[in-house]
Amino acid sequence: MDTRVVVLKNAETRCPVGILYLLETGDPIPINVHAFLVQHQEGPLLVDVGVGPRQLQQGYAQDESMTLPAQLRRHGLSPEEIGKVVITHLHWDHFSEAARLFPKACFYIQRAEAAWAAAPSSPVNGYDRGHVAMVVQELFDRVVFVDGDEEIAEGATILHLPGHTPGLQGVAVETGFGRVVMPSDSVFMYRNIEENVPPGWAMSIPDAMASYKKVRRWADIVLTSHDPLVFKRFPTGVIG
Repeated sequence: MDTRVVVLKNAETRCPVGILYLLETGDPIPINVHAFLVQHQEGPLLVDVGVGPRQLQQGYAQDESMTLPAQLRRHGLSPEEIGKVVITHLHWDHFSEAARLFPKACFYIQRAEAAWAAAPSSPVNGYDRGHVAMVVQELFDRVVFVDGDEEIAEGATILHLPGHTPGLQGVAVETGFGRVVMPSDSVFMYRNIEENVPPGWAMSIPDAMASYKKVRRWADIVLTSHDPLVFKRFPTGVIG
């Protein structure tokens, strides 16, 4: 079985320009929330679980077809068949109550991310206290804490990409079309990495810029977690 990566559009919202691009101003722009399904010979792998019910009351839009169970069904899968979920970071649009939909999955989280989420130094931090509590309570026995880069299946590697948060991670996957990297919020939009525009929301701009370089070294194809342009570049949302 050849490895394939599928972009799963989980929600829509509008985002202030200054969050995406450092020091820029303007009207909020439309963005998506993407999760990713990696169809791999060792079993299906999910990257992020998307928004939960509280976010749908806070400006995120989602219809039934965007829920992860509905999207998995379209690819012949059920949530119970997902054995590995990489949580790129613990912000509420990447990790939420939706994790409960995957009763047999192990959740891969950077140790640095769990520590930062539990005790962030920034008052504007993007974490939901209830979501963070899930990591150390109900899901704890199924959490795999990662330190840095780590291969978690043949040709599928977690990449530590700090900047947006200290413990942000992406995933690199070898496919027949080249190495696909899902860099999460280390690369908000294609313009960030293609024009070297620093992100507006980052705990460390130097780390964020170093993560751009790391993504470029690893990636033949970049799939962003928020840029709607991904579906213009890859209309089917399927690579591989």
